[in-house]
Amino acid sequence: MIKNVVILMGRGIEGCGVTKYTIELAKYLGKKGYIYKILASGDKNWSRKKSHPVDNIELVKFADDSKLEGIVATCNSADVVLINSLPVKNIGNSRGYPEEAIENFKKIIGSITKPIIPIQHDHNNLSIIRNGALEEVLDKCRAVFSHAEDNDFVKFVKNYTNDGNPLMSFFGESRSIPIHTFQPGMYFDEVRKKYWKPVNQIDKRINRWIGRCVTWKGYDPIIKFHKQYLRQAGYCTVLEGIEKSPAFLDFKDKYEFINNTAVDIKDVDLKQHYGEDVMVFNIFNNEELLERMSTTGFGYQLTHLDPSYVKHSIEYTHCEVPSTGTISVFNEKFGKLCIHRKTGNPIIEDDSGTLWLSYDNMPETLEKINKLSNDDVLYDETREKIYEYYKSHQDADAVFDELMNKIGEYA
Repeated sequence: MIKNVVILMGRGIEGCGVTKYTIELAKYLGKKGYIYKILASGDKNWSRKKSHPVDNIELVKFADDSKLEGIVATCNSADVVLINSLPVKNIGNSRGYPEEAIENFKKIIGSITKPIIPIQHDHNNLSIIRNGALEEVLDKCRAVFSHAEDNDFVKFVKNYTNDGNPLMSFFGESRSIPIHTFQPGMYFDEVRKKYWKPVNQIDKRINRWIGRCVTWKGYDPIIKFHKQYLRQAGYCTVLEGIEKSPAFLDFKDKYEFINNTAVDIKDVDLKQHYGEDVMVFNIFNNEELLERMSTTGFGYQLTHLDPSYVKHSIEYTHCEVPSTGTISVFNEKFGKLCIHRKTGNPIIEDDSGTLWLSYDNMPETLEKINKLSNDDVLYDETREKIYEYYKSHQDADAVFDELMNKIGEYA
């Protein structure tokens, strides 16, 4: 029986989904009476490192040789070691971690005597190939967890275990690594209790998208939706999370928008910007963002992924939008791919109250937004329906119970 858990974060606190996952898993472990310790790399700074409160995560320098003995001892005192992320390799012009940090991380993995279970959050091969120490982890792990069963990571694992030759497995010259799927659990009620507002405190003229400056987060459809429909109808649309990365240069050339990336959003009165261009803001603090979302009429999460990357998992921003009490507007294509863990249906097919946006249904989506904006009772009933639906799909206790029960089979 697992009582003591160590979590290693080779990427450190990068402020995106893996950081949030670790925070929510730590809440679960503490609630369920586990003893746990989280060790995260302090070898590299990330622009979003202050996005979430991370008081219970200890930063360590994997490149520091003097730290290795203590890290290994901590891992070997646990019942199981979970690898939540791996250090990033230096490939081409892309800056990763110091080579000393990656090599020492490999040494740590090689010295761990307790069961190792990696939880892989990356979807595509471009990210997988940058995972430092991946082969060393696969050589020692008891099982792996992935968002889907046919994504690039699973293909890598299957190929790695038989060295690219299916006959190797037939002759028993390679081992098969058990592969399981997982979902990133979140405590919905905790967010609701802190942020949910009465309908009369919500500005239903505001549409708010949250994400990052990467195309698969789906900023293109919301910008086009606003330009063609929402602006003329007198709405204000806000994009939060568009950091000034190299991708921002292309973003800036492609779209017309009010550039507030150097402005503190707290200093902007959105009521003065109804019917104007999309307003674009920089990286956000998660707690402050959730407070703003809770007074927003419609919250947008428009991620689009390759079908092989999607099974049950929705992103944390998918969870946070309904938890704050706004109306969820999600990507129609994603809704057709993602399967609800309880109903077994693609989430777009269930009566969840979600608004589904595509390039083809923008007039109909505007009509629904107008209807909800003008009917407080319908708005309140709809957001309650949305909340209950996504809570039943990915609430932390349920999905982390499944995860730890499955891990228990290998520890």
